[in-house]
Amino acid sequence: MNCEQIALEELHVERFQLKEVLKILLHSIIFQRALGECRLRDVDSELFDISYVRCDSRLVEARVEEHAEAFSSAIERGARVSLAFFERRARQAAFGLFRSEERVVWERWTIPLVVVPNFAQLHRHMGGAQMPPGAHGAGRSTEAD
Repeated sequence: MNCEQIALEELHVERFQLKEVLKILLHSIIFQRALGECRLRDVDSELFDISYVRCDSRLVEARVEEHAEAFSSAIERGARVSLAFFERRARQAAFGLFRSEERVVWERWTIPLVVVPNFAQLHRHMGGAQMPPGAHGAGRSTEAD
């Protein structure tokens, strides 16, 4: 297979962030690789304080939503999401009797994801044990020095 391989660095996300992260990444990649005319649409993230550009296509939006939902529901601890771009080519079989189609991949993106624990929930389950530095609310003190 002679195609461009793009592997992103491993992303660590909490479960509630997973679907939104996938939607942002998939829409951004698809927009950058859209062939032909693609009207752009600025979108504000539902979860993060960022906006991103995506193709203004109901079909693309529905497919990304469908796959992001299915993937985020199925993943437990971690996985790799792969997004491939291909072209369809007609292929003739033996003696020209049968025609079929093959998909020739020209670019593949790999997105490794790791689901990390929600530290606020972990803190409650551990009965108020010390949370790791950088976790939600860690390092805050209600006592005066």
